[in-house]
Amino acid sequence: MIKRFKKDKLEQIIIDAACLSTILFSEKVLTAYITQNTGNIFVISSILFFKAKRYHQMNNKF
Repeated sequence: MIKRFKKDKLEQIIIDAACLSTILFSEKVLTAYITQNTGNIFVISSILFFKAKRYHQMNNKF
């Protein structure tokens, strides 16, 4: 069963997971985190986009 979240809650989970994945560098841990918090593995693509966007913002290249 996929849990339903308000957009802001989901965005916060995405941000948290992006931060976690930056620290841990572990896709398995990231996948487990997302599944536990959203019940939806497809959110990972949003996280990868967020991470890429954030990285480029930090390097002023986006």
